[in-house]
Amino acid sequence: KLFLFYNLTVLNNLTLFYHLIDVEKALKKANLYNLKDRYVYSLSGGERQRVGIARAIVKNPNIINIRISLIKGEK
Repeated sequence: KLFLFYNLTVLNNLTLFYHLIDVEKALKKANLYNLKDRYVYSLSGGERQRVGIARAIVKNPNIINIRISLIKGEK
């Protein structure tokens, strides 16, 4: 679960807890800057996952462990 606030924009989801400068850097790294004003409920599943990744990036961790549950073409 990503625990995103679906009634907020991408930008607001991240700025609730972090500084705007750090958030803008994270949005750019997650390739979400152009979606920052969209509401999370309007995003695709992959875009929502990238919001979760941006939230992880903005925390500035040494390591981010991401589990890929399904790779396209594999069964």
